[in-house]
Amino acid sequence: MAQLSNKIRGFNVLVEEEHQLSEEELELVQDITDKIDAKLPLQSLENNEPDVVKDLLDHIKPVVKKLLGWDAERKYPCIDLVRAINRAFPYFFPLEQKLPIACLNLLKTSVPCVRVALRLLADITAQNPEICMKNFSYLSPRVVACLNTTDKKFVCRIVAKILFNVTCVGLEGNLTIPNRILNDIQHVLEFMLRELDQEERAAPQFNLLVGIGNLIVGHDVLKVCIQRPLFQKLAEEPLEKTRITARDLLSTLE
Repeated sequence: MAQLSNKIRGFNVLVEEEHQLSEEELELVQDITDKIDAKLPLQSLENNEPDVVKDLLDHIKPVVKKLLGWDAERKYPCIDLVRAINRAFPYFFPLEQKLPIACLNLLKTSVPCVRVALRLLADITAQNPEICMKNFSYLSPRVVACLNTTDKKFVCRIVAKILFNVTCVGLEGNLTIPNRILNDIQHVLEFMLRELDQEERAAPQFNLLVGIGNLIVGHDVLKVCIQRPLFQKLAEEPLEKTRITARDLLSTLE
């Protein structure tokens, strides 16, 4: 975390003056990263009792807002700060605030910015899978569009986590969104088959297949969307976990 606060301090002198942090604000960034490093509990976030960490977080809010106004080339440590705070104190940023921070930075020209935004979105979908599934029409085009923006191996690994996370909820009512998730997962699987070698795609491929299983088990209406040739190809692969899982999925279609 010291490296993160040092990076923000170093970039601060390079951004436009109106977006620069004061020395006091830079010290707040240093303080919160030190607290996160020390793994101090945010004991009073929900009960509003006096707490030094809660007070610090309240003061860091406008600083974070200021940091997120930085240009894309220098914004990635700012997003990383949001991610660090969110991982340490998951309920501090409301979902309606942190979800756009991740999604709106997925298509930036800065590769580091895209990478950190993807990691933040993976954390958010793990923490809030049900709400993220309901908002998947907002997430979907941004996530899928990332496939060609940066290192393909890294992107596929994180995108697979994001898509898997949103399948880990019970399905009720309208299955339009689960159907879209299923289509996106198959699109990513096809992309990985084209762009990555077997070793590179082993782990994300398995996560996506398990995600498909989460969606279709008990929901026959979704099974008609399965691309049988794709799964037949995966069922013949030398990757054991992928092969077995693909065969299991195919068996549910019979």
